[in-house]
Amino acid sequence: GFAYVWRPGQYVSNDVPAVLSIALPHEVASQRWKEVVHPSPRTWMHHLEVASVDDLDAEVVGWLREAADAAG
Repeated sequence: GFAYVWRPGQYVSNDVPAVLSIALPHEVASQRWKEVVHPSPRTWMHHLEVASVDDLDAEVVGWLREAADAAG
């Protein structure tokens, strides 16, 4: 998998309806990320809070394409 959508309210108290987690082979610097973690040598997980469909813009689509390509 290269991208995951999950409800943070299942795990912590949070008003955000969804989080999009994108696995990339490198860290992407952006103020948009809620958190970026490095769980393994070749994977950086980038977590984006999604409050509305407007949050899923061309920049996010580009990250998703890159993640899909890297996943092979």
